[in-house]
Amino acid sequence: PGFVAKKTVLTTITVTDLAPTGINLYTSTDTVTAQAARVIYGAVTDSAVASPAGTAETPTFAAYIFPVVTTLGSYAGDSQTAGGTNFCTSQASGACQVQVSVSGPGTVGLGNLATAASNRGKSKALNVSNGGASFDSFTDTVVVFADGSAGTATITFTMGSVALGSKTVTFAGTAATITAYYVDTVISKSASAQTAVKALVKDAAGNKLTTGTVYAYSSDTAVISDSPVACTYSTTYAMHACAITTADTGTASITIRNKATVSTSTIASDALSFTVRGTLVKSVTASFDKTSYAPGEKAVLTVNAKDVLGNTIDGAITNAFVITQDKSFSTSATRSADFTPYLATGSETTVVYMPSAGGTLTLTIAGGTGAWKDMAAVTVTANVVDATKDAADAATDAALEATDAAYAAQDAAQLAAEAADAATAAAEAATAAVEDLATQVASLFADLQ
Repeated sequence: PGFVAKKTVLTTITVTDLAPTGINLYTSTDTVTAQAARVIYGAVTDSAVASPAGTAETPTFAAYIFPVVTTLGSYAGDSQTAGGTNFCTSQASGACQVQVSVSGPGTVGLGNLATAASNRGKSKALNVSNGGASFDSFTDTVVVFADGSAGTATITFTMGSVALGSKTVTFAGTAATITAYYVDTVISKSASAQTAVKALVKDAAGNKLTTGTVYAYSSDTAVISDSPVACTYSTTYAMHACAITTADTGTASITIRNKATVSTSTIASDALSFTVRGTLVKSVTASFDKTSYAPGEKAVLTVNAKDVLGNTIDGAITNAFVITQDKSFSTSATRSADFTPYLATGSETTVVYMPSAGGTLTLTIAGGTGAWKDMAAVTVTANVVDATKDAADAATDAALEATDAAYAAQDAAQLAAEAADAATAAAEAATAAVEDLATQVASLFADLQ
């Protein structure tokens, strides 16, 4: 076969793109997160930041922004060009000349928090180098402050005539509305506080407040004891959370207000009604899923428990019962002394296996240490029917009855024979008497002749 000549041609392609095309804005309420997003993760964080409006006299810190100028040749969200050159430091001035402007409420400053607070304004000239690893580099860090006004600020970044990008920060005003939410309207009596109430707090413009404190008030402190209880913002629930303490069984309503006293409160939520269930069993009912079973058959025992107010119990209770039964189940599965209801139904089911022998099973549930001392015991029964044994017993009974009938027939035959003998004897006696009478009559006639 022939060979094809192979030639190598060297081609040099030069790509130059030194024009800014955009900006990545790594934002957070702490410098560590924002810087880590820039250096490690290469991802933009917190596309929108919410902060309290604060006061004009004491500007409130809102967020840090780490800007990274990008070009078409940038990669991984960094300012490096495709050739590996830092776009900003390769500029004639050694940095990207970026103008930062605020539209709406708020101001911006440059550097660390203390430095930025002293140089804040509506517009700042920022020399972005994107070369340092400092968390609060004066050239790479923008700090956003509230100025006492509520609303949404738009922070715009431009380089020359190019609009690189923007970031919005929402400054919330004072609380204007409170909406209360519940996890469940039925809660268990507990010595420790439990987060059963949450509150969504908004300003007059409908912006959610993520700072400040609101207060939960109980209509009956004998049932829900804390009043008022401070509710602070929870990032877990994304709203204010209230940890309340239950003191006794019963019902009580919770109202959320904006001040620590009712007299100074200006806004309040609608009241939420709660039922507090007890943790001791006052009454119990029990039943099997059938009335009769075969030996060893699977059965389901259902137990329902209620507290002193007749509410179903929805929490586990240790040693709620004392269980006794006159026959053992055929396996190790048995009814526990503890009570663990399914969710809030107050009901627990147990799978057991009936005794291997026939008869009536009697199971009694009395109160344990987890029940009121005067809890009435309940008894439940189940019939265990052994069909094979019952059939054998029936056959035996039939055989015995047949034997008895045979003996009775034999006795009747003997009695009949005896009666026949007696009748024969009577007939013979009668015949003899007639013959004797005839002889006497004949003798009398003879004498007369």
